[in-house]
Amino acid sequence: MAAVKNIGPEFYGSSCSLPFPSLKTLCIEDMEEWKHWTSNGTDQEMEGFPQLRYLSILRCSKLQGKLPAHLPALERLVIQEYQFTQQIPDLEEMKIVNCEEVISFWQRGIRLKQDLGFLRVLVIESCPNFTSMEADEGDGQRELWIPSGLRCLRLNGCECLVELPRALQNLRFLREISVMNCPKLVSFPPDAGLPSHLRFINIKGCDALESLPQAWICSSNMYLESMFIEECAAFTHIFKVQLPPNLKRLIIRSCNNLRTVVDEGEVSVPNTSLLEDLVISQCPNLVSLTSGGNLPKSLKYVSINECSKLESMAEGLHDNTSFECIEKILYGVVQILFPS
Repeated sequence: MAAVKNIGPEFYGSSCSLPFPSLKTLCIEDMEEWKHWTSNGTDQEMEGFPQLRYLSILRCSKLQGKLPAHLPALERLVIQEYQFTQQIPDLEEMKIVNCEEVISFWQRGIRLKQDLGFLRVLVIESCPNFTSMEADEGDGQRELWIPSGLRCLRLNGCECLVELPRALQNLRFLREISVMNCPKLVSFPPDAGLPSHLRFINIKGCDALESLPQAWICSSNMYLESMFIEECAAFTHIFKVQLPPNLKRLIIRSCNNLRTVVDEGEVSVPNTSLLEDLVISQCPNLVSLTSGGNLPKSLKYVSINECSKLESMAEGLHDNTSFECIEKILYGVVQILFPS
């Protein structure tokens, strides 16, 4: 199959009016010479696959032209090393992997907001030249090209991505954001809050990111439950002044320059955080959980692993009636401390 250059009528069957009427999953991999996918040897629109729900095209780097346009049941599309054109079937989930030429979708006429209005999950992975989630509308105006109904956004290995757009806060159905291995990402929009229904944030391997926006503290989001931060070398603190008010669980790992979780500064602000679980590991320069010792009264569980400069965790816990236990783990020895 590696030498095949064209998939045409021999794939569908010359006498078949509706090919593959019951097929639900189609995976095509490692067809290095494949260039065209046509129904009858021409570029006419292909029919067939009325029940196809999952389509995966991996490592077919020479494939050009259109994918089948009539895929009424398609829910998930996985693409790796594919040369995009402006035709993408309507679907609910799309994963784009190892597509070096993808800078944005707009530069090829792919309008996700208009053409993929039902998209719920978008994954962009190992696209090193991907830089923009917005489109230039002229006169200095920029538009977010992600469909408003998106529920999950995952970016991984986008080495040229510098910032995320302010308009992300307008995606009111978004539940999850994951940004991993984007070493040039400098910031989230400093004056933009969180999407109103966001529940989970994952940030990993973003070495240029120094802190999270203060606007997140004042956000109207009432649903944020969990945040995971790992291998972000530039962080010296995670938040200024205080934590997001509704955050329940915070996990921090391998942030080598982190000195405190919350830099409270000179401002005295009542701690209204609802944080219950705090887990920190392998942060060798961590010296305090908060710079002023003002821990949330809702805190129930703290686990500290290999944070050798952290001297005291007791400050701020003495009046916490809901606290259950601390696990402090150093060099494989677990100390479980209960408040007296």
